[in-house]
Amino acid sequence: MKNKLLVQAKGLWKSYEIRVSLFKKIRFWALKNINLEIKERESVVLLGESGCGKTTLGKLILGIEKPDKGHIEVSTSVQAVFQDPYASLNPRMKIKESLLEPFLIKFRKSEKEGLKKVINLLREVGLSKEVLELYPHALSGGQRQRVALARALITDPGLLVLDEPTSSLDVSVEAQILKVLKRLREKTGASYFLITHSLRVAKALADKILVMYMGNIVEEFSAELLNKTMHHPYTQMLIRAYPDPFAPSPPPFDQIKGEVAGITEIKKGCPFYPRCPIKEDICLTGSPELKPLSRKHSIACFLVSKLNHLN
Repeated sequence: MKNKLLVQAKGLWKSYEIRVSLFKKIRFWALKNINLEIKERESVVLLGESGCGKTTLGKLILGIEKPDKGHIEVSTSVQAVFQDPYASLNPRMKIKESLLEPFLIKFRKSEKEGLKKVINLLREVGLSKEVLELYPHALSGGQRQRVALARALITDPGLLVLDEPTSSLDVSVEAQILKVLKRLREKTGASYFLITHSLRVAKALADKILVMYMGNIVEEFSAELLNKTMHHPYTQMLIRAYPDPFAPSPPPFDQIKGEVAGITEIKKGCPFYPRCPIKEDICLTGSPELKPLSRKHSIACFLVSKLNHLN
């Protein structure tokens, strides 16, 4: 039996207008021809550097923004957990009020029933009921993120959009939150769309990984294939930024260098061309399309035959 399709996006384009001088504005494309599917009980991770368009795609799934072109269909309830939990919690409301409010609005049940669910959820995320009478400023960053997670789950969503949910936390607290997320997914059956720049976070939670570069999906693959198959040159750069300490030989860090091009510097051709170690003239003829190499793996690259040399 196939899992139900919760999110289906086809040909999404999203642009913004920015001012580059006193008298001049330009339009740039934050997302370019994005296709995406998220299934029931699936954890999809969107991996890429800051500014590549990851959060914009999350906003389209949440319905906060609309695409310029293309179509997105979401057939389930969606909640979000953001990078900064303090910003998502009302500083004037006690934790009890912040958690009860969405429950009472959606289910129209009694406060007694809501409080019972709130206490159970707090237990699931590793917090005691004593935090209910506290305000957000009295909690640590890790505690606030647990509260934000409980608040997102209180309405029983089918999908959680997690936008860099651990990037503001230290490594030990991050590990705790990742364990909570894994356990809650197994218990609730919710799907995740996780936005991150961290390969460590991606490896911990992903069923499927999408790699984004300058608004383009350059690779899509089943998480089980990570580092076990040929990868796009950009994906290789991300892998080298998180090396295996037990690898028999150190990774060649010098193969891919440089910074993401500025918005006003974007030229015709593959967006990764300026940083790519295997680039050729064909890479300037257009932007490569995402093409399947197998049922579980697609890459957008003109030079797929050369990718094995990067591994």
